[in-house]
Amino acid sequence: KVANRQPNHGCVGYDQDQLDLSSTLNCIGVAKYHASSSVMEINTNETLEILRQALSLRFTSTQTTYTREMATILNNQGRLLFQRGEFKAALATYQESYKQRIAILVETHMDVA
Repeated sequence: KVANRQPNHGCVGYDQDQLDLSSTLNCIGVAKYHASSSVMEINTNETLEILRQALSLRFTSTQTTYTREMATILNNQGRLLFQRGEFKAALATYQESYKQRIAILVETHMDVA
């Protein structure tokens, strides 16, 4: 552990290691998505599981359902669900991501507007 680490995105008092692990898992999921040369090569089951783990760790660490990072992870899950043709699940996931962003950001913020 590194002494005197700065809190991650304002999550003071939370398990920093779990927050870091959640961020890393999200990055791995995004990298797996972008490393494939075609939609057919993406292992969506594995990538979705990685993103679900990232979301679970972040929720466990913060005990809240509304953080910017959680909204980003949900958005990434929605993208994969859309690519799999699971349009209803993708829409519900995108809507949850948007709901979280609205709850924590002003409506004119570029992640919301």
